[in-house]
Amino acid sequence: MKMTTERVRRSGRVARQPERPQLPPMYSIAETAEALGVSTNTVDRLLSEGILPRVKIGRRLTRIPLAAIEAYLLAQGVQPADSGR
Repeated sequence: MKMTTERVRRSGRVARQPERPQLPPMYSIAETAEALGVSTNTVDRLLSEGILPRVKIGRRLTRIPLAAIEAYLLAQGVQPADSGR
């Protein structure tokens, strides 16, 4: 069963729309660099070498999933801080 939200149209009728799925947290290259304490060039290199996976959104927008950042830190022997999940 799909969950729906209600939205009132200008006519006063209620339109039902499916709720958007919750997406995992993702970070920009700059945010990832800050979190890892490295430069954006280093993050670019990790992405191009396939060490960190990327999610491409359109032609220019790149995001890195939080789970990938945490996995990278664990592989480096660093315990990530509590992410609040």
